[in-house]
Amino acid sequence: MGTMLAFVTTDAVIEPEMLNLALKDVTNKTFNCITIDGDTSTNDMVLTMASGKADNESLTPDHQDWENFVELLTQTCEDLARMIARDVKGNKAD
Repeated sequence: MGTMLAFVTTDAVIEPEMLNLALKDVTNKTFNCITIDGDTSTNDMVLTMASGKADNESLTPDHQDWENFVELLTQTCEDLARMIARDVKGNKAD
């Protein structure tokens, strides 16, 4: 039995509530789709942090770049989820 800890960071300006909204949706489409031998670990965690260093206008669902941000977050989490699945199978994740 293993524990998955994922840390995703961004330099985007985004309020914690909006970042949580995006991550919740993305996590349901990526990490929450992984099962190992039919089990789900109670100790798995995905954390995102935004430094705000990009100096962009704060991202919200109404912002013109919201969909791009969510798509890139989705791709990142999907890549990480696939690596976890490969690692569990004993294959080297590149």
